[in-house]
Amino acid sequence: MARAWPLLRQMVQVMTGMLGMDEDTAPERISHALRIAVLRLLRPAEALTRRLIVLMAWEVEVPKDLNPVCGKATQSADQKRDPAPDKDRTARPHFTLFEPLRMPRSIFLDTPAPARLKPVGPGPRILSFDRPYPVSPAPAPDTNAASLTGRIRALQRALAAPEKIARRHAIFLERDRRSNRLPGRVNPIRPGPPPGMRSRHTPPDLKELLQFIGYEARQGPPRCPPVPDTLS
Repeated sequence: MARAWPLLRQMVQVMTGMLGMDEDTAPERISHALRIAVLRLLRPAEALTRRLIVLMAWEVEVPKDLNPVCGKATQSADQKRDPAPDKDRTARPHFTLFEPLRMPRSIFLDTPAPARLKPVGPGPRILSFDRPYPVSPAPAPDTNAASLTGRIRALQRALAAPEKIARRHAIFLERDRRSNRLPGRVNPIRPGPPPGMRSRHTPPDLKELLQFIGYEARQGPPRCPPVPDTLS
């Protein structure tokens, strides 16, 4: 974990340099090739950050006076305050801790998934004197960079204060443990290899950390031992 945090901050600097981002400014539109190049670094960086925060949350001590309904510690009447409304907090993107589950189609359906169609190209390059010379295809149009820059900003805030997200997740685990509901999904890490683990574009140091830290985080939070029944 001591090696992971400086590596993640360095990767964020690399991605912001590729996009030409600043603390206040960010590009509105980027090329499709640049977007793919940044995503190849952003996805494994987000995956490693999630796994580090999950491991930190397991070590957080939740207060005993935790309210299982709202997830906050109970306060007296003189301690309650009206929080000031924060408009920028809802507008800016937040770091997503839970990874989406992607299951193969054959698990839910009897029929396998249809074969992926091959992209249709321009066809064979056959020249004819009766037709004009074919013009080279135009480059792909630029794409909107708002979602990509927002994810990088959210990753920067998560790396600046990971203990806040870890404590929030620890409260969620404690609230789920105290509730009488059926057990749901409590582990944000999806089964299988981490995102970017099989990509040849992922840096070797990051891939090594994903392999070891991802194995620990995929095991799930430690369960408390059951309370033995007392015989009367």
